[in-house]
Amino acid sequence: MRNTRRYVTLFSDAVDEILPPPSRDISQAHDVLDVLRLHRVQEATTDPDHPVDIRTIFPPALMRRFELQLIPGVKTKPVPIRDVKASKVGSLVRIKGMVTRVSNVKPLVVVSTYTCESCSFEVYQEVKSRNFNPLLQCPSEKCTTNRTNGRLLMQTKASKFQKFQEVKFQVLCFHLPQMWL
Repeated sequence: MRNTRRYVTLFSDAVDEILPPPSRDISQAHDVLDVLRLHRVQEATTDPDHPVDIRTIFPPALMRRFELQLIPGVKTKPVPIRDVKASKVGSLVRIKGMVTRVSNVKPLVVVSTYTCESCSFEVYQEVKSRNFNPLLQCPSEKCTTNRTNGRLLMQTKASKFQKFQEVKFQVLCFHLPQMWL
């Protein structure tokens, strides 16, 4: 399967469309993200005459309560690490090797939420790679019109993170050429 990241995006969007809205009342929820989502939805839908589509205001990744993972089929043959070439980058590959090092589980930012110091505007930044450069200036109309360089403050509680772990592999000794042994 080539372009795995694109498939994850497509499947996540499809699940978002067919997944029904929450059926239980989350006013007494213990999860901070549930409370923040409820508050954001209530703020966005204050005018009953002008219904607002929540998907246009908030990034879909921020509103998701699921994590989609693609797993290679059982019949997919494992590929030795030495055979994973540039053509396989972005593909779903089952590899064969020896794990040499595993990092601790760390948070990886998926959606970063900022609030402007001047106008209290909320800004969302979807992060699609492991590298993350925080936003610094407010892009709102109010700050642009008034020419105030509103400084953005990151709201970690309102941001979305997922678990991230790095695994380092080594080639198995029987996959090395005989002259290297």
